[in-house]
Amino acid sequence: MLYGSIQRQVNITLDLIIHPGEQNINRLIKETEVAAREVGCQMLKAVIGFFEELAIAELEPGRYRNKGSRMRTIQTGLGRLEIALRRYKDKVTGEHIFPLKQYINLPSYVRYMPWVMQDAVGLLPQVSFRGSSREVVRIKGESPSKSTIHRRLAESLDPAALFQLDFRKVPYRFLIADGTKIRLQEEDEKTGRYSKEGSLRWAYAARGIGERFDLVGMWVNKSWEDCAQDLYQRLNTKRLELLLSDQEQGLKEAFLLPHMRHQPCLWHVKRDLSFMLYGDGLKKAQQEKIKDFFNDIALAQPLDQAELFQLLGTDKPELETMFKKTSEQIRHLVTLLDALDLKKTKTYVENLASHLLTFLDIIIQKEELIPVWSSMVESKFSLIKNRIRNIGKRWSDEGLLRWLAVAVRKMLPQFSWDKIWEKVLGPCNFELKVTQCWIS
Repeated sequence: MLYGSIQRQVNITLDLIIHPGEQNINRLIKETEVAAREVGCQMLKAVIGFFEELAIAELEPGRYRNKGSRMRTIQTGLGRLEIALRRYKDKVTGEHIFPLKQYINLPSYVRYMPWVMQDAVGLLPQVSFRGSSREVVRIKGESPSKSTIHRRLAESLDPAALFQLDFRKVPYRFLIADGTKIRLQEEDEKTGRYSKEGSLRWAYAARGIGERFDLVGMWVNKSWEDCAQDLYQRLNTKRLELLLSDQEQGLKEAFLLPHMRHQPCLWHVKRDLSFMLYGDGLKKAQQEKIKDFFNDIALAQPLDQAELFQLLGTDKPELETMFKKTSEQIRHLVTLLDALDLKKTKTYVENLASHLLTFLDIIIQKEELIPVWSSMVESKFSLIKNRIRNIGKRWSDEGLLRWLAVAVRKMLPQFSWDKIWEKVLGPCNFELKVTQCWIS
């Protein structure tokens, strides 16, 4: 066991030969980077050798017999490193040991260490596994193959560690649930196509007004009922006050608890109305009459932040008048839809009516401005959704969750990519310093 600090010096000679002709700073930087990788590789080899000396020195005297060495290849961010691991036989147990492996926690049968994988893994939210490998090769000259990246993620990354966390001690008040359709990998026996339609669903929660929304759940190909059941086992539901969502079938029924209120996303309302009208057989031009009627309902369509804050400063009697007037206008819209026999749209507006003005009622009762848009969360997922849609047919359910565990850590502000990789490094109980650099 090492009880005091030890200092060793590694001396490296760099030969610089300058030829006649034009010189360029960019070429100088590039070639110096190449040389620095080679220098770094030699430094690492020397330092590992010194650590091996320390490991051997700690062996019990007389108990171990030197049995030569075994070559080991390690891929580093500096390049490929060949080292000879010293092997010893335990005279008592008869087993063979490699002192260095235990001393520096060197895993067996692994060429790419976890820290070296971070460049390739960090590119996955933007490019494919193959593209990630190629880009790292282009920049650094060495990279794990696409299959190595895929296999190591499958071996080491547990999506449950991110998407099934326990939040029961966090006092969340507001909940947002949303989802999108995706294409997944599965062979259809009838059509022969190697893809299927699936769903990606997620939930965000915030502690209060003006607080950040945190990712609290993500699911692939799960019903809304299953999503809610999973989340509410990990969340303090007694403190939840509000569900903010669109009107997707089954979502509100799954997540809305008896003591909670529902606020339809004002950003979705107008868009979804067009979808409902189209479902009732009305083309774009035929929808204008209904849309004009809806646009006359001031509080039933999207409001910007300034308009919402303006409502917050309005007198209570005036707000109550707005509430009654808007409710009457919505009832008139339902009557119009019934007269035109637009059944899908009528049902949508009827379901919308009882919750559309939740935000206004809370302004009246509590003088609080609750969240009214789920787009604040959707914007964070726009890149992720586009990536899945582009090559979604290649994902299995489990593979997509593993990729998502990487993507959200890299792309969403709730998570720190650097802190995640700090866990791989472990404690730093040594120092490396460049004390001199000169040309003679």
